[in-house]
Amino acid sequence: MSAAVSRRAWLTPRCVRRCDRLRAGVRHHHGPPLDLAYAKLTLPKHFGRVSLHNRQLTAARAAAGTGGCLVDHSNPPPQRPAPPTGWKRLAARLPVHLFRIGLGPLFGRRLLLLIHTGRLSGASRTVVLEVVDHTRAPRSWTVASGYGPSAQWYRNLRRTPQATVQVGRRYHAVNARFLSAEDGATVMARYAEDHPRTAARLCAYLGLPTDGTAAGYRRAGELIPFVRLECAPACHGPRAATSRRQADDPTAR
Repeated sequence: MSAAVSRRAWLTPRCVRRCDRLRAGVRHHHGPPLDLAYAKLTLPKHFGRVSLHNRQLTAARAAAGTGGCLVDHSNPPPQRPAPPTGWKRLAARLPVHLFRIGLGPLFGRRLLLLIHTGRLSGASRTVVLEVVDHTRAPRSWTVASGYGPSAQWYRNLRRTPQATVQVGRRYHAVNARFLSAEDGATVMARYAEDHPRTAARLCAYLGLPTDGTAAGYRRAGELIPFVRLECAPACHGPRAATSRRQADDPTAR
């Protein structure tokens, strides 16, 4: 038996292995050489058992109300892009360095620097995020995780919701509150109304289905994890002396 046939025999069902032996002219390990009559006698029985099992399984799933399917293929999850690596990651980290050297006002209120705690190391981490929504009273900033709930900063906030944000040159102590899908839909619809072109490009980049209507953006917003950074009671107090020295490595592990 060739190496290719032998290697495939371990990876295929029993019926396919028998067909491979039949084509290669190999003797069965406990009987005479395989022939066409032997294949006709054995393969239909195997296929019949599998077919019956599949029919029974489909009927059981249908009776359970799943329509014979365990996964809803009519509404597949969005294909989110992978986080940037290499030079793209360095370019994405450039705003962090601009915030550090005091050039945060260049971004106005569109971007903020989030200083949070790593869930594994306990060290200070930083990431620059776009402000999707902002309220003055009570003061809060809403941000979105474009890479889904697996984003490092999002997982870190899940572990430690207390954080600090830098907007311009000012620092604010905040508490993270994770919005529901319904609230996320409302936020996304409002953002698309204020920034239609940016919202369309964002949905296309994230692989979210939308038709450009308010209802379409609401459906897209239900699939995006939103976090509202609410100003803590001590938010308006004097800025801590250590705020500017926080956060070194961007690897939020």
